[in-house]
Amino acid sequence: MRTLHKTLTRLLQADLIPIAHVSFNEMYTGYSRRYDTVVFVKVFSPNHERKFRTEQQVTAQLTDRVLASFQLASREWVLVLRDWQLTPVPTTLTPALVYQMGQVVSRFHHAIQLPTTADLMPVLDFDGMVARVERLKTSSHYDALVSLLPYFLDHRTMIKTALAPQPVMTLHGDMGTRNFRYHHGQLVLIDFERARHGYALEDCLKFFFEDLQQSATLIQAFWAGYGTDLQIPPLVTQWLLLQCSTGIFTYVNQITDPRFEAVGTAMLAQVTLPNH
Repeated sequence: MRTLHKTLTRLLQADLIPIAHVSFNEMYTGYSRRYDTVVFVKVFSPNHERKFRTEQQVTAQLTDRVLASFQLASREWVLVLRDWQLTPVPTTLTPALVYQMGQVVSRFHHAIQLPTTADLMPVLDFDGMVARVERLKTSSHYDALVSLLPYFLDHRTMIKTALAPQPVMTLHGDMGTRNFRYHHGQLVLIDFERARHGYALEDCLKFFFEDLQQSATLIQAFWAGYGTDLQIPPLVTQWLLLQCSTGIFTYVNQITDPRFEAVGTAMLAQVTLPNH
């Protein structure tokens, strides 16, 4: 980290301060004499080129923040942004605020364009799901996942057919209150490295469970702001819940987070099968 810090300090002619954050990325901020402004620097590991390029592409479509993007000799990917003074949203979410969040997410889903590549396209990756569950053998949730998965594998054709009419759009990929900010009084989304193609509900489930605490009033306010009434069959919703909870359990297997794990547990509890 010290070598990286020194390299960036030299390249950007900047007095950079590391930002402490529970993340796989390293981040810095400080005044850059090269760009004559305060910068925000996000560093991606060599094997996270896709995340780096996705963040760069989405940010460039939304704002004029991107100052530079490059790969270091040590192979890390670096994104240099114009720093923004961002204000967190209130911790207490009201229907009015959640309505605005729905509007922001809807604009994001419909406006952002990403390259049509295999790793970004929406796929009902049933085989991949089996592999992800198998990697969770040490998880306390493994037995529950294994007991549920065969039902959805048996109904994969029905799930694919039900999703076929749903529009494909660009998802944020990590939507949550922490990734909403105010910029000059305007509500905006930040942190786009996980953006990908998919279906709207995929982007919202974690937000509904983690941030909205499954409040029917707040969820209704979100969809009112979003402007679309999604007609999603229960089987598809439960499949997406199973996928999302598995993703959460995969994350907490790498970074311990009991609070976030509880979100996955709550999701998994909503996945019920006939005669269970």
